Amino acid sequence: MRLVKRPIAAVILATLICIMMIPQQADASAKKGNRGFSGKTATSASAEKIIKVAKSKLGCPYVSGAAGPNRFDCSGFVAYCMKRAGVKFRRGTAASYYKRKYNVGSNIRKAHKGDIVLYSAGGGIGHCALYIGKGRVIHATCSGGIRITAYNGIGQRVVAVIRTYTPAGSAKISAKNAAGVRFMISKKGYRKIVTANAKGVAKIKSLKTGSYKVSPVGKDKTVQKQLSKRMVIKNGRTVRVRFNKINNAVTSAPAASEEAEAVAKAAR
Repeated sequence: MRLVKRPIAAVILATLICIMMIPQQADASAKKGNRGFSGKTATSASAEKIIKVAKSKLGCPYVSGAAGPNRFDCSGFVAYCMKRAGVKFRRGTAASYYKRKYNVGSNIRKAHKGDIVLYSAGGGIGHCALYIGKGRVIHATCSGGIRITAYNGIGQRVVAVIRTYTPAGSAKISAKNAAGVRFMISKKGYRKIVTANAKGVAKIKSLKTGSYKVSPVGKDKTVQKQLSKRMVIKNGRTVRVRFNKINNAVTSAPAASEEAEAVAKAAR
């Protein structure tokens, strides 16, 4: 019997130590926002850097107070992964973000890849993990070291999702009978041309916040200017821009050389 009781007691003790690692009281008045603490706009590769670093440490043991490179506790692991991925983050600050604008709430459906998930077993925040998508997290567990589990597979409840990268905005541009029409999205230091699909819809992702000009591209520059519209991009939102009428002079697509010249000018 003693051989059975000792490992169970050890697991219970390790769990209690893990829960006490971040003594920050949960507060229902936490501010909810959609801005990432890194100060960077999310790209398709940004979160993958964090996840790649995290996965490279799978199997490393849990040690209280350790922050790498081969031993970790929960907060030490998060801080290590952030730092190696180029995100400024100091160990022990995860819980401090609970009351700040980086807190997007406790619904795991709001989590993006690379976000920090905070947990509580009641009262204070007792654990943190990194969200890797599809309802899974990677974290330093007291009983199994660095491993991947379901977000709700550790016996504690999610109390906050902390946004790491500010989600980019997007736009959906449409017009009747505009299949194949090119649209230029531009602002100071940025210019991109997209083409409407068979339904007359053009989509563009990864837009930073700010005001942009949207113009149908064509040879008649005067008409093109008259039809231009303004759109304002906000974090994580899709803006819809609809043109009620596209002039024939505009719909005639520019020559490939003209389009290449426009893109090249934007890159200078």
